[in-house]
Amino acid sequence: MKFTASHADFSQTTQIVQRAVAQRTTLPVLSGILMEAQQDKVTLVATDHEISIRCTTPAAVDLPGSAVLPARYLGDILRKIPSGDIRCEVEEQNSRALLLWQKSQFVIHGFPAREFPQLPVIEAPKQCQLSQKNLRDLIRKTNFAVARDDIRPVLTGALLEVTPEKAAVYATDSYRIAYAAVGGEFDAPSGLTIIVPGRALGELQRLMGDSDDLIDLAVGTNQVRVEFGDVVFTTRVIDGTYPNCKAVVPREYRASLEAETVDFLNACDRASLITREGVPMIILQLAQGRVRISAQAPDVGSVQEEVAADVSGEELECAFSARYLIEALRTVDAQRFLLEISGPASPARLRPVGADDAYHIILPIRLD
Repeated sequence: MKFTASHADFSQTTQIVQRAVAQRTTLPVLSGILMEAQQDKVTLVATDHEISIRCTTPAAVDLPGSAVLPARYLGDILRKIPSGDIRCEVEEQNSRALLLWQKSQFVIHGFPAREFPQLPVIEAPKQCQLSQKNLRDLIRKTNFAVARDDIRPVLTGALLEVTPEKAAVYATDSYRIAYAAVGGEFDAPSGLTIIVPGRALGELQRLMGDSDDLIDLAVGTNQVRVEFGDVVFTTRVIDGTYPNCKAVVPREYRASLEAETVDFLNACDRASLITREGVPMIILQLAQGRVRISAQAPDVGSVQEEVAADVSGEELECAFSARYLIEALRTVDAQRFLLEISGPASPARLRPVGADDAYHIILPIRLD
């Protein structure tokens, strides 16, 4: 295999697929990147058996072929090389690669391409299209709420639902729920509902941009494939029944507060500094025209701030996880937000003012 490629293109493509390289594996070939040179392009592939990324880059191919090179060394070398063209020559019989740049040369020992696993094939998939911007925004507003442990594997993923009129994502770790939706015309079959691993969604969010360019979504029995630009991203689907998040949304609220998002977020962020060494909660005390935000830790100290707010309903006191409250506020794009409280021990809903296409359900922390 012999080819010459732009360093900028080759390096960027390597960085993209490197996100799918296995970090801990008993199969050494999975620590590498499969390179396939043919015609006027080179295709790079990496997988850790949960996610797979395939991406192509233009190249002048003198001799087609394939090989697997260690991702760590390939990536490090490309990061150290300035701009210009880079040439790659691989002796496929011993998987020895020679990288040439100006008067420098690097030799890397790789693996035979035949040892690299075949990527999953999705047969007769359900398909639809969304814009990169919409899908990235749905993930940004929800994915932080997936469970971080695998005690209940289904909660380590987020539920993606796409209908001809709406795309929505639900995420929950059983203590909170994050929901976001976008309306539109989606060429989607009815019943396109899957549970996607949170880690895969996080990697997908990093790869996508904020453009209106469409992505192709193909859903199979056990896999989902997302294609955009030169990138093909594949991940497994989590099998199981996702909790009915809609049933947890309160129907009535005893009190509510409306405030400036940035002001309230900054106050909660400052209060959370105290909670690092104590119980990680923020106490909210609602009164007419303001809300008092406080936190304390016996060995550290305490903090108390007042933020202007439009308060309606009862004057009450409740406590929330500092992290849950801050993470929810950070996804609010509107200038003002609304926090609706059904009681000191009942779920509360946080959402942008005047919007129902995104909300967060947060369970309070009991003070007694």
